[in-house]
Amino acid sequence: MSDPRNINQLEEQLAELNNDSIRGDFRRIDALNDLAWALADVDTKRAQELAEEAFELAGATDDGIPIYELGKAYSLRSLGYLNMRSGNYVSGLEQSFEARKTFETLKQGDGLCDVLDHIGSIFLYIGEFPDALEYYYMQLDCAQRLQDQRRIANAYNNLAANHYMTGNHERAKEIFHNNLQLAREIDSTRHICITELNLAEVYLSIGEPDQALGHALRGLRLSRQAGFESFEVYGLEFLGKAYLAQDSSQKALSTMNEALRFSREKKSQKMEMQTLKNLGMVYRDMGQLENALSHAGEALKIAQSIGAHHELAECAFLLAELHEQQGDFEQAFRYIEQYHEINGRLLGEKATQRLQVLQVAHDTEVAKKEAETLQIKTIQLEREVSERKKAEKALEDARDNLEERINARTAELRDTVLILQKEIQQRERAEAEVQQLVEMLEQRVADRSRELAALYDMTILLSDVESLADTLQPALKKIMLNAGANAISVHIMSANQRTMQLAAQLGLSDSEHIDEVHISDDFVEWLNQADAPLMFVADADFQPIMPKAFFLSRHSTFFGTPLRVQGQIIGLLSLYREQEKTFDFEHVSLLITMAEQLGVIIQNHRLQEQSLDMTRVLERQRLARELHDSVAQRIYSLHLFARSGLDAANDGDLEQAHVRLQQVETNTLLALREMRLLLYQLRPLALEGKSLVGAFEERFDQVERRLGIEAVVMAGSIPELDKLDEEQLYYIITEALNNALQHAQATRVELLFTIENGELEVLVRDNGQGFDPKVQAPGMGLENICSRTENLGGKVVLESTVGEGTVMQISKKLAA
Repeated sequence: MSDPRNINQLEEQLAELNNDSIRGDFRRIDALNDLAWALADVDTKRAQELAEEAFELAGATDDGIPIYELGKAYSLRSLGYLNMRSGNYVSGLEQSFEARKTFETLKQGDGLCDVLDHIGSIFLYIGEFPDALEYYYMQLDCAQRLQDQRRIANAYNNLAANHYMTGNHERAKEIFHNNLQLAREIDSTRHICITELNLAEVYLSIGEPDQALGHALRGLRLSRQAGFESFEVYGLEFLGKAYLAQDSSQKALSTMNEALRFSREKKSQKMEMQTLKNLGMVYRDMGQLENALSHAGEALKIAQSIGAHHELAECAFLLAELHEQQGDFEQAFRYIEQYHEINGRLLGEKATQRLQVLQVAHDTEVAKKEAETLQIKTIQLEREVSERKKAEKALEDARDNLEERINARTAELRDTVLILQKEIQQRERAEAEVQQLVEMLEQRVADRSRELAALYDMTILLSDVESLADTLQPALKKIMLNAGANAISVHIMSANQRTMQLAAQLGLSDSEHIDEVHISDDFVEWLNQADAPLMFVADADFQPIMPKAFFLSRHSTFFGTPLRVQGQIIGLLSLYREQEKTFDFEHVSLLITMAEQLGVIIQNHRLQEQSLDMTRVLERQRLARELHDSVAQRIYSLHLFARSGLDAANDGDLEQAHVRLQQVETNTLLALREMRLLLYQLRPLALEGKSLVGAFEERFDQVERRLGIEAVVMAGSIPELDKLDEEQLYYIITEALNNALQHAQATRVELLFTIENGELEVLVRDNGQGFDPKVQAPGMGLENICSRTENLGGKVVLESTVGEGTVMQISKKLAA
């Protein structure tokens, strides 16, 4: 594809050919194809019209004009790409396969490289990741043979996208960064823009919103400069999501509103719908439920009008959440029902589309093999014709053995006919088997869609709950609903495997609660060896292996299946029905799968608790190191100075004893300062519920003033700052004060806040020992201050003189 700066030249070239060309002039077909390819990302409608016109002209046979096969292939390349982008994967794949055949025959590597890209991308979109990876490597090999750096960059972008879709985010990030460097070296605006936006999406997925924000901003700026309208929408979307991940709801709101204005200007209902939905999510996170409902409702109406089923399902789910938060459970239930209905229909449509794409790929490969077979047979036939001509010439010289040769040939042909008849029969049987397999696959897809919908619903409801019981409760509701059970419980195995404790339950009365169950060795052995769940409609006398506590008089049917994690038994899932009705095969299969997911949920909860314990241990270790590196060493020095002073006093050397006592006093004060600083760091975040000035007043009361240091805060009227900016300023000033406390040996510290020319200026001044900045290299504390200030968009000016103290000025431009 071309950068927009080439489009005007292509338009002028096409206009000249339209005026001067005659029918059959292939240059006009080439010009149509070149312009269609250049416009594919900036004006898809015009690109479609140009590519279709080129295809029609290239295939014309009137007046003896030959078919222009290469022109057809290049128009199919553009049409395949446009259909792939619009979601018409079947047509896109058919067109790309047909173009590939021509490019391979005519040895046109550039066109072949592009259609391999389209085929791989279609397989990626339908979830056939191994096939996508195979075509992307074929694309990369083709581009490297051409030594085409832009197509190489495009292939690497595709490989990274495949890794991202399969969950290998670190590998995707590595390839994208390398590809960004390559795109800059070859000065390809399009590839730089695409890669920046891809990196923004990767960093959002791995929870690094700051990195995502930078890449989204650069991608958005390039999209606007180059006129890539579709990329501009992605840039605004990722930018808004990055602000939202940073808890900058106002910035996210502003960005989303900009995207909404842009989509309405371009009259793109799909873009407008997506932006309205995102705005609804931002308003929801800000607690503005009425605005959230309004925007989500508008998005739902547009999705219905344009038939965007996937977005329609997302809007219905969002509206269900919002009505639930408002307490309108009737509306919430109505929208969640609509969501399930649409989602089920979508799963079926996706399965059908995927089956159609795979059928196209299968038919293409079969046709290719048949063509190769036909070519071989043609060569064989040509040889036979040649041999037959030789035989006919020989027959003229040897008519006596003509009848014998004819009989032999007849017998040979008879055998050939028999072989062909057998091949036909075998092919008919194979086609019948394929049809049976297709029908079986359709049935399996339908069954699997229903099961996946239940599992997906269960997963959707599990979110941000701390206790294990609260985590399992919504999952148990979904299991009961799908299994048609009246009650359900989950018990967790104890470490000694002698008892099981109740983790969560639904539908059981207070008298039926089974809080703790003692289990036998036989039951434990069954849990570890069971290939199938335990299910019965009977009383305890007919199931001696089961603990009697699980037999409840009100419930006639019991179903139990072990909960496993990595092959280890961790508990038991139990379901009850009041009627004597066993669970059928479909319910059993789904319940076993859900039991496996419950095991993973329980294990994840345990791992989270272990992670919190580890965090506490690391924090204790950090404090121990701080105490050892600072206070403990100071106290040890006090011991040495005191011992030396005592020895001097015993020897009668009062002057030396006086010196040692002064050293004891100095180090005692330093140790006290460091201990005060450590104690202050153990307190909760100082900014909670306070202004920036108030936080430092409290700091001076707790640390400096208790150590006898004169500490002054001077501030006028300071406007309210952004929470993130305020937090960064707090850490910067704290680092400067810590330097004065630990290294300057100051007796007075001043902190001054002023507003001048639209800038906030913070002055930190001490009367300590000072230093020469030209001689003494900056330490980690000063480097942290400079780095944080730069990220804040401010600047730092440091002045210090030996013996005269230090002054640090921090300035930041205030928002208009």
